[in-house]
Amino acid sequence: MALLEVLIPTYNRPHELAKCLRSLENSIKNLSHFDRSKLAITIRNNSTEYFEQYKNLIDTYNPIFKNFNISSFDYQFTGFNIGTVNNCVGGMLNSKSDYIWVLPDDDIARFDALSISIPVIEKYKPDFISGGCIDKSTIEYPSNEIGEDNKQPNKILDVIYDRSKVLLFLRKNVVQLQEYIYKVQLVKNFLKNDKHVHLLNDMWPGLFGIFSLQSEKSFVRLEKSLGIFRKGDPRSEWRHLWFKLALIDWPIISEKLFKLGWLNETETKVSKAVFREIFPNLSYRPDILLGLNKKSSVNPFLLIKYHRYHYFIALLKSPFLTFKEAVKRFKKYLK
Repeated sequence: MALLEVLIPTYNRPHELAKCLRSLENSIKNLSHFDRSKLAITIRNNSTEYFEQYKNLIDTYNPIFKNFNISSFDYQFTGFNIGTVNNCVGGMLNSKSDYIWVLPDDDIARFDALSISIPVIEKYKPDFISGGCIDKSTIEYPSNEIGEDNKQPNKILDVIYDRSKVLLFLRKNVVQLQEYIYKVQLVKNFLKNDKHVHLLNDMWPGLFGIFSLQSEKSFVRLEKSLGIFRKGDPRSEWRHLWFKLALIDWPIISEKLFKLGWLNETETKVSKAVFREIFPNLSYRPDILLGLNKKSSVNPFLLIKYHRYHYFIALLKSPFLTFKEAVKRFKKYLK
């Protein structure tokens, strides 16, 4: 059984998966031969096309990972599109490892992601690890970089045992999936409880994080990222749904977690507000603020309910900023 499993959910993106696997290959090279045997890699393919490209990619990496002598390299094909959440949750339920790091197919592993994670797990046996607590790594989507980043090694920021760990987690982005390592048994405990499963939606990474922090065991925070987020995917549905997920769905989840006793009043207040920093960007999108954009599925009355002051400020600024942006684009077009 592996100590750490890298779970890679993929959907119709073999070209992006190739970059992800190349970054893992690079990261494994920084592991000692002994630590390589503690690592497993699992790909969960949820695709509806590109089957031949996926087969060729797996055939390429099978001997590479075998030569590294990692614990296992497993390729699981779901057979049809079961959705991102179900694909990830299914992989976690099937895991036989102690810890799991879910690395989306279009993100990449930082060069020292594995060489810091495995020693941290062995030394502290935490219930939850979060990378990127000071410095989050991002690259543009078309980039072919493989995860060297700034080549500055990651460090442990702190190891926390008391209740302060919940607020520290909430004050950072709570859905950066590529930054989190979960203890598998805790995830399975969550998923095997019928009272918890109804909470699942696209914000589940933060949900699992808060659940993991209910224990008295350690929460390890790392200064730099584990996974590098590739921003700007033109095909992503998240770019349309993000405002609803962050500004409506997450506050709703926060209220439910308060009722379950997982968050106290102060934590719930902070949790509801964690994404309000995106309101200035919404000033440029009156179609979303007013609920006119069908793709975003935003209900303006719920925006008012959870973010009254911030909503009205964004709405008041919207006419001026929208006009300013239109003039800017027109000038650019004339050039």
